[in-house]
Amino acid sequence: MLVPELVLHVSGRRVGGSGEG
Repeated sequence: MLVPELVLHVSGRRVGGSGEG
């Protein structure tokens, strides 16, 4: 994707905040 950062952020947030920070 063109926004891997956003995807990781959303994915982490969806999973349980694993992609935040």
